[in-house]
Amino acid sequence: MAVYMSEPQIHESVIKADRWAKVLALFFAMGFYLLSLELTNEMVFSMVTAATAAIGFRYYIPYHASAALDSPDQGGIHDHPATGDYHHGAIAIALLVSAVVMTGMKALEFHSWPAFIAGALCIAAVYWGLKDYLPEA
Repeated sequence: MAVYMSEPQIHESVIKADRWAKVLALFFAMGFYLLSLELTNEMVFSMVTAATAAIGFRYYIPYHASAALDSPDQGGIHDHPATGDYHHGAIAIALLVSAVVMTGMKALEFHSWPAFIAGALCIAAVYWGLKDYLPEA
């Protein structure tokens, strides 16, 4: 007979933040798209950068709620097996910074591909730079 441990419970405030993040990320994507479109005058490019920024925004809200818990054993996102084995705060900030870098490069008259490559390198550099310094949520 196998004994199964129950999945760790996530704190209610983190679940609530996760629900709100889904809605707020949509509005954030629309706002970022309009800003990027105004700066670059490129629809497809702006869609990519807006999606990148919105995913980062979507990850950051539950991370922030989880990091704000009084103690780690209260049910943060890092213990739940469905949340993935990566630093949520670091990837969220990396995606947001990358979207800004890509939009800035395109606004400075760079072509799309160098901006996308710089964005990918930015994601890697920011993630690896922050993952050991941000609190685990």
